[in-house]
Amino acid sequence: MKKTIKRSLALLMALFICIGLLPTVQIAAANETVDYVTGSNGYIYNWGTREEDATFLSPNAKAFYSGNNTYDKLSSYTGGTGTSDAPNSQLYKQLKNLMVSNHKYQTTYDATRSMYQYTDCENSGKTSKKISCFYTGKEIGPSWDGGKTWNREHTWPNSKGLGGNDENDIMMLRPTDSRTNSSRGNKAYGEGSGFYDPNSASNGTLDLRGDVARIFLYVYVRWGNVNGNGQYTAWGSSGVIQSLDILLKWMKEDPVDTWELGRNDSVQSITGTRNVFVDYPEFAFLLFGKDIPANMTTPSGEAKNAVSCSHNYVAGNVVGATCTAGGYTPYTCSLCGDSYQGNITNQLGHNYVNDTCTRCNAKKAALPGNGDKVVIYAPAHDMALSATKISEYYNKGVDVSGGFGSVTANEIWVVTVNADGSYSFVSESGKKLALAGDYNSLNDTGANDDWTITPKSGADGIFYIKNVARGNYLEWYASKNNWSTYVTSDLSDLFEISFHVVKSNNQVCSHTNTRIEGASAATCTGHGHTGRTVCTACGVTVNAGSVINATGHNYVNAKCTVCGAAQPGVEQTEPTNPTNPTDPSEAPTETPTETPTETPTETPTETPTETPTETPSEPTVESPCDPPVKVPAIDPDKDPNNSTVIILIVVGVIVVAGVAVAVTLVLKKKRKAE
Repeated sequence: MKKTIKRSLALLMALFICIGLLPTVQIAAANETVDYVTGSNGYIYNWGTREEDATFLSPNAKAFYSGNNTYDKLSSYTGGTGTSDAPNSQLYKQLKNLMVSNHKYQTTYDATRSMYQYTDCENSGKTSKKISCFYTGKEIGPSWDGGKTWNREHTWPNSKGLGGNDENDIMMLRPTDSRTNSSRGNKAYGEGSGFYDPNSASNGTLDLRGDVARIFLYVYVRWGNVNGNGQYTAWGSSGVIQSLDILLKWMKEDPVDTWELGRNDSVQSITGTRNVFVDYPEFAFLLFGKDIPANMTTPSGEAKNAVSCSHNYVAGNVVGATCTAGGYTPYTCSLCGDSYQGNITNQLGHNYVNDTCTRCNAKKAALPGNGDKVVIYAPAHDMALSATKISEYYNKGVDVSGGFGSVTANEIWVVTVNADGSYSFVSESGKKLALAGDYNSLNDTGANDDWTITPKSGADGIFYIKNVARGNYLEWYASKNNWSTYVTSDLSDLFEISFHVVKSNNQVCSHTNTRIEGASAATCTGHGHTGRTVCTACGVTVNAGSVINATGHNYVNAKCTVCGAAQPGVEQTEPTNPTNPTDPSEAPTETPTETPTETPTETPTETPTETPTETPSEPTVESPCDPPVKVPAIDPDKDPNNSTVIILIVVGVIVVAGVAVAVTLVLKKKRKAE
């Protein structure tokens, strides 16, 4: 009898423990969100904690990657094969466009002083809005004391390629104590003598190697700061970071922590854009044509879906360069089908004879003549310059992506060629194109109304328009959605200008005669393009064309009849030639060695290392007076159906049933005894 009662009590206690656990687990599993704390200005306080691995994406991060910018879509674009061609890759251009197009507000150097209390605090500013020093982690500020105790560190040194709004970008500009900033200097980040180890200032209490690698990649892509023009170098001892190997090593060894993710949220609330390499470190590897480490911890968890392959790339048919497009050799892995473009050559450029290209029959785009009526537009953004002001200083842009049929007298400019060879422009509505005396803004009354027009080398029909008196270049200011000017040595596509010639009756060109440029055929693994349709009379792109999807392999006897690639995982009937490293028939010989080596190495390394890192974060208890910061305790990728909760409920039901049976037996025995 006593034993039965003891057992019943034990079962009841187990039941109570399970029931007590259920609410906590349910809340943690369902709570994949962060309760943002914001100031009156709408800026989000950094909610994260340093050195706490981020194993989930925040709500703002998830919302940022939508439509054509999901991870699946972006990761389908081809990266480079290394540092030399990565900046010319599709993936680089797509990531850059994503970050640039969302960069709605660009911070100034002075303004950042008051923003760090949001971006660089910890735990939603619970420590009186103190700032966490980037390199040491000690609390500094937030009050500005003229740089005596803390100042701002250009993590990408100012002397190595910065020279515009990039040097004031709060994503890269970090608060540090003055002594650390001074000792850091402008050495390249790296390991060993002659390099600056970002972990040294904290004596190893903070691991910042991954942080600086991700900052480097942001500047490298968002601002296009790659090797160029002898002004600076991104790589090497005289550059910003030691090497690509070091960068990717640091990316893997120092995962994103919740403080980095929280800072990304905070910066986005100020500027509108994010560092994509914080949310998806996977892009760092894809950008340079490297395999994503399958055991790397990332906020999205996409690295766990990566499949390693000891690639055996086979060269395909060379795609020749044209007047307007570069050439390349496609390489395809015979084992997994992965592909990339190598041996990239420059476009040929036009060979004009009597203003007609002997190769493609394109007509040479001439400079506008005296009395011509033109539409001035940025072809990379399809925005025309209007004489209409959107504020006291800036001019409106008119979308001409659908053609020039909607332009008005405000977008048609009459050209005057001056005696000194410079140009002046007056709109048909009577407004002249001039520049203010001491600002970058345009006006219609200033004296600075003479401009030079310089063709862009190797790009027919693209020009740079520079103010004679001020030296500023006309630009489409994409992040502010207006036309302005800027002094710069980095002539990006914001400064590339084309002229659309309008006929004397002010009707746009009818585009009767056209030509096709840049057409390429699709291959088994590479996309082709129909080519763009260009008007031979005015040089305007009438139709941008469309992508032709890759045709895919046509396997017969485990071998593609089109390109010769071997069918992965299928043994060929043809004799193999293991001595030929480019022979696709090696696929069967490599598959058996790959399978046994991957399974044992992945299972033991992933399972034990991930579970302990997430569990300790669950019992964190906050003061009821503090703003709530919630971090998920269960990774939805590992438990997508809340199986832990279901199992506990089932166990609870079984225990309750067992207790009921035990109590019934006890009562029956007691009655018999009476």
